[in-house]
Amino acid sequence: MIHLSETGYHAGRLFCLGIKAEEDTSAHGMYAPLHLADFRGKCCQKCLKVWADEAYDEGDEMPDWIVSMRASVVS
Repeated sequence: MIHLSETGYHAGRLFCLGIKAEEDTSAHGMYAPLHLADFRGKCCQKCLKVWADEAYDEGDEMPDWIVSMRASVVS
């Protein structure tokens, strides 16, 4: 699984605030190829949900997957 992580002062902290398993990898959310559905399919759903909820402001033009993810509940 690929987790999304922060950059800057908190670089490496996972968006989901979880602990990365040995077989997991991470990618900085800001630079991750989130426009690619195949890449998103390998990502932690909790990390993606944080990105979807925080990366865009209301009124911004958003990709369809962001709109769908904002409407979904991820457990």
